Amino acid sequence: MRPTRLTQQQQLTGVWIGDSKVCAIGVAASSWITMHGFALNVNTEMSWFDKIVPCGIGDKSVTRISDYIPNVSLHHVRSLVAHHLKCHFHLDLHHVSISSFHHHAPPKTATNPFCADTCP
Repeated sequence: MRPTRLTQQQQLTGVWIGDSKVCAIGVAASSWITMHGFALNVNTEMSWFDKIVPCGIGDKSVTRISDYIPNVSLHHVRSLVAHHLKCHFHLDLHHVSISSFHHHAPPKTATNPFCADTCP
């Protein structure tokens, strides 16, 4: 197991362990709609990154949590992330499957394609 030290990379977003990116963070806005998210590499198959330049950063590498914490489970990391998001942002989180999300998604409207009357 390698020693773990989170670092900050000048002018680069994300979460880094040394010179390797372990989490990508993104924000975008288009047509008055904002989108945001993150991708945390837990036990990702790293060969997928061989065919691309991750985040357009050619001189840095990508890593995963399992390289530093062997046998880490996606379920455990997911629970930790959810707990900290809930506490930090004062959220009330609920598990929703992809199939039920699409089935119960509100209808699109002309003013907001993602929400119906439930949007503030």
